[in-house]
Amino acid sequence: MCLTPPRCLIVEDQALIGMALEACLEEAGYEVAGLIASRAGALAWLESNRPEFAILDYKLKDGCCLELVRALQSLSIPFLIYSGVPCLRELAPEFQDVPWLEKPTGRPGLLRAIAKLVSSKTEPDNPSFVHASDALQASAQSDQSRAAAEATLDQ
Repeated sequence: MCLTPPRCLIVEDQALIGMALEACLEEAGYEVAGLIASRAGALAWLESNRPEFAILDYKLKDGCCLELVRALQSLSIPFLIYSGVPCLRELAPEFQDVPWLEKPTGRPGLLRAIAKLVSSKTEPDNPSFVHASDALQASAQSDQSRAAAEATLDQ
C-alpha cells in the first residue's frame, strides 16, 4: 500500500522563510504542493488544486490574506497563520479561532500546530499516515515514562 502524505499550500512572500517552511515540512513527512508568494497567486492556484491544509502569512506583497482565508474556509481547507504580525482582537471575524503562530516559531511548535490542523480534517485516503510530530511526541512521552520508572527504581 502506498501512503501519501498530507499536501500543504504555503503562502509566504519572503522567499527564505517559505523555503525554510518547505524544508521543515518535507523533513517531517509532509508534501508541499505549492509555495506561492501572493494572495492572487494562491487564489488562482486554488481554482484547480486542493491541499489538505495551508500555512499563510498574514501580510503578503499584494495585501492582507483575508480573501484567501475566506476562500479556504469556503472550501473547508484547514489553515494556520504564520506571521510576524501579532494576532490582534481587531482582526476580521474570519480570523477568530484560526491558529496563529508568530514568527519566529520553533520547529516543534510549528509541527505540533500542523499536526493538530491536519488531524482536525479527516484523511480517508491516508488513515495510517503517521505525522512526524506525533512520532516526536510519542518518543518524548516514552522518554518521560522511562525517566519516571528510573526515578521510582532509585527510591
